[in-house]
Amino acid sequence: MTEKKEEMQVDEPKLADEPDAEPTAEGGGKEPRKVQTVTHVEMTGLTLLSPRQRPSNNSGGVPAAPTLALPLPALRPEEPAASLRAALSDIVGFAHVTRYRLAVEGIDGGTRDGFVSNDVPANGKSTNGSQHPPGGKNGQSRRGRRKKSNGGQSSKDDHLGVVSPYTGRGAAIEPALSRDAEGPDHVLTGRDAGGNKLAPGMGTNGENNSAAEADGTEAKAGRTDLLSLDEYSDLASLEALLRSDPSTAVVTRDLSAHEDQPAVRQLQDTIDGSSYGIRVVLERYDVASVREHVHRVRTLLRGGAPHLRAVLSEEEVAEAKAAARKGFEKEGGEEKKEAEETNGASRPAPAEPQAAAPPKSEDEAKKEKEAEEAKKREDEARRRSEISAQLPAIPADYDLSHSEVRDGDLRAYYHLVCGEEGLSAPKPKNGAGSGTGSGSSVNPTPREIEDVLAEIGTALDVDAALTLSEYNPPPSHRRAAGDLAYVKAVMPDGLCVHVTATPLGFYVSRSTGERYDPRPVVGKGDNSCCFSHSLLDCLLLRSKSLRTAWAAAIQASQRRADYLTSLPPDSNDIFAALHRQITSPHLSSFGNDAMNGLLLPTVGVRNQIEAMRAYPRIDHLVTRPGWLVPAPPGDHRASLDSLHGGSGPRNELDLQDGHGLDPKMGQRDWNEDLQQAREMRRDSFMERMDRARMMHKVQTEYGDACLNGVRAIIDGHLHPMNPNESPRNQIYLYNNIFFSRAVDTGLDTLKMIKGDAAARKSASRDASNLGVLHRLDVKGLHILGTVLVEYLGMRFVCQTIAPGIMQGEVAGGEQGHKLLYGSIESFNPLASDEGMHELMDSALGGACMVATRTLPKYPLTDERMEYIDENRVVPVMPAGIELKENDATEEQRKETVVSCGPIEMKGILGSDKRKYVLDCTRLTGRDANWVSAERGGTGKLDGAKDESSKPEVPNVDLEDDEWAVALLRSELVRSYSETKLSRFVKEKVDEVRAKHGDEESMDEAARKLVSEAEAATLRYNVNVFLPDMRPLAGVDADAARQLAEDEETAREMALYLWDEVLPRLTREVRASCGIPGFDVPVEGRELTELIHGRGINCRYLGRLADLAKDEERRDAKVREVIEGVSVSSTAGGTSASLPDSFPRFRMPPCWLDLIECEIAARAAKHVLSSYFEEAGGALGAVNPARIVANFLSALVSTAEEGAADTERRLGDQENSGDDGDLVDMLADLWGNANGDNDPSSSRSHADVWSDIANEAGRRYCYTLSFYGPNEEGKPHERAMYGPLLRRVCQRSGIRLVANKYVFGEKCLVGSASGAPSYPIAQSDILDILPLVKNAASLGPETFVPASSTNNTGSSSLHLLLPDTNQVFDLARSKLHAKEYDHAIICANEAANLFQRVTDTPLHPKIISCMKILAVAHAQRHEVDVAAEYAAKYLTFTVQYHGFDSSEAVDAHTTLSDILQSGQGRYERGSKHCRASQFINEFLGGRNNSGLGLGYFQLGTQYIQLGRLEDALACLKVSSDRWHGDFMIDCLVDRQTAHVYSELKQCKEAFELEKNAHKVYSMYLGENHETTKSCKNSLLMFMKLAVQQGKEKLNGDKHRIKESRAAAIADQITADEDAAELSRENGAGTTDNSTKTQKRKKRQSKKKKK
Repeated sequence: MTEKKEEMQVDEPKLADEPDAEPTAEGGGKEPRKVQTVTHVEMTGLTLLSPRQRPSNNSGGVPAAPTLALPLPALRPEEPAASLRAALSDIVGFAHVTRYRLAVEGIDGGTRDGFVSNDVPANGKSTNGSQHPPGGKNGQSRRGRRKKSNGGQSSKDDHLGVVSPYTGRGAAIEPALSRDAEGPDHVLTGRDAGGNKLAPGMGTNGENNSAAEADGTEAKAGRTDLLSLDEYSDLASLEALLRSDPSTAVVTRDLSAHEDQPAVRQLQDTIDGSSYGIRVVLERYDVASVREHVHRVRTLLRGGAPHLRAVLSEEEVAEAKAAARKGFEKEGGEEKKEAEETNGASRPAPAEPQAAAPPKSEDEAKKEKEAEEAKKREDEARRRSEISAQLPAIPADYDLSHSEVRDGDLRAYYHLVCGEEGLSAPKPKNGAGSGTGSGSSVNPTPREIEDVLAEIGTALDVDAALTLSEYNPPPSHRRAAGDLAYVKAVMPDGLCVHVTATPLGFYVSRSTGERYDPRPVVGKGDNSCCFSHSLLDCLLLRSKSLRTAWAAAIQASQRRADYLTSLPPDSNDIFAALHRQITSPHLSSFGNDAMNGLLLPTVGVRNQIEAMRAYPRIDHLVTRPGWLVPAPPGDHRASLDSLHGGSGPRNELDLQDGHGLDPKMGQRDWNEDLQQAREMRRDSFMERMDRARMMHKVQTEYGDACLNGVRAIIDGHLHPMNPNESPRNQIYLYNNIFFSRAVDTGLDTLKMIKGDAAARKSASRDASNLGVLHRLDVKGLHILGTVLVEYLGMRFVCQTIAPGIMQGEVAGGEQGHKLLYGSIESFNPLASDEGMHELMDSALGGACMVATRTLPKYPLTDERMEYIDENRVVPVMPAGIELKENDATEEQRKETVVSCGPIEMKGILGSDKRKYVLDCTRLTGRDANWVSAERGGTGKLDGAKDESSKPEVPNVDLEDDEWAVALLRSELVRSYSETKLSRFVKEKVDEVRAKHGDEESMDEAARKLVSEAEAATLRYNVNVFLPDMRPLAGVDADAARQLAEDEETAREMALYLWDEVLPRLTREVRASCGIPGFDVPVEGRELTELIHGRGINCRYLGRLADLAKDEERRDAKVREVIEGVSVSSTAGGTSASLPDSFPRFRMPPCWLDLIECEIAARAAKHVLSSYFEEAGGALGAVNPARIVANFLSALVSTAEEGAADTERRLGDQENSGDDGDLVDMLADLWGNANGDNDPSSSRSHADVWSDIANEAGRRYCYTLSFYGPNEEGKPHERAMYGPLLRRVCQRSGIRLVANKYVFGEKCLVGSASGAPSYPIAQSDILDILPLVKNAASLGPETFVPASSTNNTGSSSLHLLLPDTNQVFDLARSKLHAKEYDHAIICANEAANLFQRVTDTPLHPKIISCMKILAVAHAQRHEVDVAAEYAAKYLTFTVQYHGFDSSEAVDAHTTLSDILQSGQGRYERGSKHCRASQFINEFLGGRNNSGLGLGYFQLGTQYIQLGRLEDALACLKVSSDRWHGDFMIDCLVDRQTAHVYSELKQCKEAFELEKNAHKVYSMYLGENHETTKSCKNSLLMFMKLAVQQGKEKLNGDKHRIKESRAAAIADQITADEDAAELSRENGAGTTDNSTKTQKRKKRQSKKKKK
């Protein structure tokens, strides 16, 4: 609400026992206190009026439609005027109207009560009487309560309730107002010269304007409108209009009157607007508004039918009137009360003292206490019953871990990651649990909800096609006649109708499919031209079948709204709806939104083309495409082709595709846009906000343009600038973007690395370092926009063009650039400019700790320069231009230059006089561990070649060119600097203490020490251990000595990483159970972010794996000691003890599992890229899906099946012939096209894994233990094929269909017979997406998949707004400090600022703000608000990070805790808990850290509710999972033993308690209380087990005796029956009844025996 703040002088109230305030020095009076006043404003009684109609007495004879008045809720002045239009978009009769404005006019009371004739708008009297709205009563609420509407049609006129009566021929259509002429508020008229309010229809001259309209002309704007609301503004102008009317009643209430001395006085003004109405005024169309109108009608016909009949229901209207009447009466009563208080007439009499209650007797107090305790027990039992009724029941044979998904069945994957596993709560017994939250026994399942919604959706979708006609646009002569556009509509009955759009509306024309005639048809009824201001009403008048279908759609929309309202909140929240959208069996997981010729004005052509293809529905619900897509219903192999329907406009749009080039704007100067945005003012906050918004907008659009350009290159649409060179060296220039491949550029360019692999990695380093400079935002230092796009093994570098760089270096020229820093060609000397050097020293030296060092002016060695001179290809140079030769003299080669940064870096002065930085390939030095000892390295990896090294460690070739770009991470440099500085300070402090004893000398020395430490700036040389670099020994002795010191420092940092950082991280992981706040990662991306944050490169994953193996061997020894200890001596009180070196915490096995999975995934990605390159890459691969299918099949398998296995498998499968026939038919074609170059046709399972193992050994110095070929065909127990497949797909852009696969068994790859690969077939590959890396993205982000249908450049960009980061950091610090009020304020402000810059809530920082808000509100016990923010946190998380990310685990856990502990919604909370458990187990494996503890907590919850069978199921899973603490193992065993004992299974309880006692006695000792308690339980279980064993033995003996006696009795009875039967047969008895009686006697006798 609007808050008007003002300062008021308020006298402080005088207390009865307090003297008056002291007089002031000036006047002797009391000093008044300033109180801030906040006024909230509400405008009530307003009504919304139907479109204005022409008078009925006009010459046309068109009867005027009655006026419809819709009461509005209370409005606030700060509400946008567009909210009224949004309200109309849901109301029947108004939803299809798009071209109108809202105008305020004066009305009388009669108009508000219903319908009045348009002939008498002033007094509200109607000649037709009060009528109900078309199609039903005004009783349908837009919010809150809803009532059934009377949507039936009249038997006399089926137009009633379907066709709007306000858009026909009688509608008054007015020209659009000019904003330039009228201003934003459009105050047109209001009062005459005397100040009297004009009645509607009266002009400023006091004359009635209706006579002027009698000739049938349109109503003129400004005749009856007091105010025209601006669509882009708020309702403040309406408030001003109401306040300007003296007759308008305003009620002011003091909301803080109950407070004693409020710091802020809260007032509320209620303005009575019942004398005014907001009129819908229809306006004329133009071409753009016609297209928008057609889009709106199409949306309504395709499931968007409205369902409301009014804004407020009848009950809400009555409540509003009663509240308003009560408010005005209260106003008069308060005035009277104030007057009486002033006269002293209403002072309350002093209250008489009440007599004290007699003391209660001891019996009464005891009974009362017992009653209270009984009530508490009853309430607790009821609460437990309600909770128990909500928690799901676990069947006896139910697999809580869902091992079928781990084994490859991914069909139910998205159901499980959303917590919808199909478990239901137990049925309540004897009414228990029938209160709130009775569980799933009454709540519908998602499948049931989708069944109902699918049935309703069938009626909602009107079978009518609406397109722009083939005759559109109108020819010039018809355009001059007023035709705007032509529309073609196909009705449900097949009737084709051609409609002409004019400024006044639409009419049916005489055009047909064969003949063009835009004139209106002549006829009556349905055969008339059916003119209407709305296209939908025009078509409804024309077609009876459309009227019937539209009426059914309105009724279906009403049923859908009623059904969704009746659902419980848990079944209809945001996340549940998101889950239903992607997994619904009725709504296809794929859509084909063909636009049928309607061009969207707000999207590019490429997005329109992609939107008309068959796409996964999940892509429209998430920001980034996931690796797994829900399969379409039925056989997805056939569905994928059938879903891609035909669309005529798709071909035309494909021809118009500009590949990122806007045809209206032409080529865009991206560099100028980026630099101008960067140079915007940043003094004030609003200037910084505008600058950040502009930078984010340009960077996002630039990323889209780069991606579209790379697609055009791959498709062959763009021609290279150098077509005569090989394709790998070709460069492209399009849309002012320079495209090149990340390959070795040749010998002429100055570079210190060689090879394509090194160039590929160097391009990524360059983009990352430019991102660092982008985030530093140094004024005066400019960088080029850089985006990397990787597709099918090829990496493209996309950069903006520095002004003048294409014209070359021109000395003193204005068109070319000037090289200020570095060198471009190999034979050119390094340039240096003092101004550029100062800029680089302040930017790189200060923030990135890059040292300024002396370098040789010719940096390459003589041998390298001679090699280049001999082997380079000399191009044909134009006349007058000479090629640079290796002609430097000996003296020139001894010259030096001072530089700050890598040797390859260039600094240029563009023709725009800006200083640019290019090729910033290094901001840290080379890793000395990956340098051989012969070349100055540490030699840590040289030991692999020694005899003493471990045999499983593969040899690493440190001379490989790729390791020249193996650099240290900046995080490690900072950590080393901090460690070095702390050691330096500690040494100096010890020296000062030894020299100075007195405190004064200590203080003085400490101040001097601080100044020395501040002066000792730590900077490091980034040009160490570079190959082919000219030595400085014979050039500059001081520089050579400095380089030697720098190399020694680099070796120290490498050893610090190897000897301290890696073991420290391993120790932290081992003790993760005892370190609060440290969680072991659950997926590869989280693992990468963790080690990068510690300064560890991914190439050290092999070293981390070796350290983890050492810790696991240590734990294995401890386990052997524990298992070897006998417990037979526990009765005697003796026990063994563990050595001191045996720790309590164990190494999590999931750490090694995750590391090895990540190593295999990264190695597999490189191998797959090499396969793509062999097949031609993105420019020549014939069938990349086949390569991917064969590779992935080998990846998730252990061996290759034989011919007999293949025949047996194909015989067991159904419908396997279609796909096989398809592959068989095309196998020869692809084979002939590729020859032997197709790796999928030649490589076997063993070949694939051999390549992966070699790559893992080369890159990570590690031999895989859990993956690879297995002769037996059985997978390793610790192999995680699901996470491995997911990680490879994520890193390669591969998307799979969620199908049933088989992991860890035999596969079929590279079949010569053409049979499809198994277990992953070619038809299971949905798409292969390009990966994008933007230099301006957030720090941790690397390559992310690019979507075709949503944000193409899906990187999250860094926001150049430091204010947001400061507020966000403050919110986190306040949350950690438990200042929750301040944390909420800061988090809200940060989220608002981030969203104002990005225009979307899907940003990582906004998602973090949602979590802060959820946690802070939960800590303040505001559980409802906390649950709302937690739901947003979860929804935003899965939309941005994915449904199966580690962030989703945290979001599910947060929401689960709030729902269960805060709101008591255990059913929904348990679903989110199960979702987090499933994601944890799928990503991290069954040994995942914390997974067993989660099952233990769930089992404990079941125990508290008395559901022991369900508790036992959870505890069994927990016992089977890994726990990092031996004490937790004991706790789980003891809890499980307790459940077994309650279930009368004491033997199992004894075994578990025995294990717990063994560990307790060894770690805690026999005298510990826990050990004693465990021992007592053990003895008790032992006695019970022995007793149960005896009882069981006695019972068995008794049952054996009984069975023997029964057998003897049966034999005797059988003998007697046989004898009796023989006697009867011998006597000839034939009476059946007699036989029956005898048989019954024998059976009775048998039972007695």
